[in-house]
Amino acid sequence: TSRHYLLQNIYENNGKFSWKFDIKSIANNLNNLREVPRHKGQQYLGNTIFIGGSKSNHIRPENYSEIECLFPNATIQHVEGAGHWVHLQKTNEFLNIVSNFLSNDK
Repeated sequence: TSRHYLLQNIYENNGKFSWKFDIKSIANNLNNLREVPRHKGQQYLGNTIFIGGSKSNHIRPENYSEIECLFPNATIQHVEGAGHWVHLQKTNEFLNIVSNFLSNDK
């Protein structure tokens, strides 16, 4: 799965391989990317879904209260048997969750 993801994000140009995304910018801004805006009183009030894999520790129960504070209309859903890359490891389940969320978010 990791190999598949990585291969989707490289391209060849005149015999030289490069990343499709801007690695230099990501590296230069990594600290900013890691920071979640925590402006007191600011919230996103729209419907939001957090999708995680049951084998991943990226969306943990100890994060739920902060998620609920910043996104009061959030739904948290874990896909059984998936790790961090839910969309690659459990594609059909992921697409069903997203499709249902978008269909109900009207």
